[in-house]
Amino acid sequence: MIGRVILAALLAGIAAGFIMAALQHVRLTPLILAAEIYEHAGHSHADATAATAEVPEAEEWAPADGWQRTLSTTLASLLTGAGFAAVLAGVSLLAGATINRKNGVIWGLCGFLAVTLAPSAGLPPELPGMPSADVTARQMWWLFTIAATGAGLYLIALRREAWVIFAAVM
Repeated sequence: MIGRVILAALLAGIAAGFIMAALQHVRLTPLILAAEIYEHAGHSHADATAATAEVPEAEEWAPADGWQRTLSTTLASLLTGAGFAAVLAGVSLLAGATINRKNGVIWGLCGFLAVTLAPSAGLPPELPGMPSADVTARQMWWLFTIAATGAGLYLIALRREAWVIFAAVM
């Protein structure tokens, strides 16, 4: 049974990863390209400094613009989707939830809500190299928002009392 659950979760995660890759290509790639303009402008100064010190810097591999970047981003999104799906499958097994197509989609949507949508509502993505808040504070925001949203969704799924649902939504 666990093997079937993991296979189903991985396939669903890969499907979600394709959707995430498409959204990332449309919404985030333009931000990354804009940030790289500033990054490459900074390299000319760094290259001049390195040349005077006569210490050669090893170039790190990076995907070229175009199909290499799109393929790399898509593969990373597929792996991320599969990983999140495996975590959700583990949580659903620990919770003793019966898994079928209908509630599998609901679990996936709740996972997206808890891990992506809720944290970004209060702390939107930013350009690389342009921090608006301390990294530790951002990470704590992300973790606590996921925990609070997950706990709220868990309570909504398991309890039917009005006050519990109200508290979970808050």
